[in-house]
Amino acid sequence: MTSNSQKRQPLPEVLNEYVESLEQYLLAQREKRFIDGNKFVDVARKAATALRHEFGSEGRKAMLALLNHPDSGIRLSVASDVLDFAIGRAAKVLDDIEKANRPFEGTAAHYCLKEWRADRKQFPGGHVTLEPKENYD
Repeated sequence: MTSNSQKRQPLPEVLNEYVESLEQYLLAQREKRFIDGNKFVDVARKAATALRHEFGSEGRKAMLALLNHPDSGIRLSVASDVLDFAIGRAAKVLDDIEKANRPFEGTAAHYCLKEWRADRKQFPGGHVTLEPKENYD
């Protein structure tokens, strides 16, 4: 049960929770423990929603910094989560991952872009509404 008196986690903690959940999900996928991975997706999605919406531009900027993460799976996940507000940057990351032709990540990047172009892509917490002059590309 959530109450108004409960404090929100600080941004660095939510960002860390996001990255750690993605890492655990990707590890489970790579080890073919697909059911185990699902619980980490839920935590990552909740953290992504908070970063995208509750933390505003600060949270979105923190997510964008992860587009340079050394793990292609993390870059893929983050690019998928920021594609609605950082189209150019996210699409380039997804394109690069797709062209690298890694089995899991390449296919996922391809279908992420395909769904986005067909306007069927869903984002954590729904689409972000940017403030005037807020631009991430």
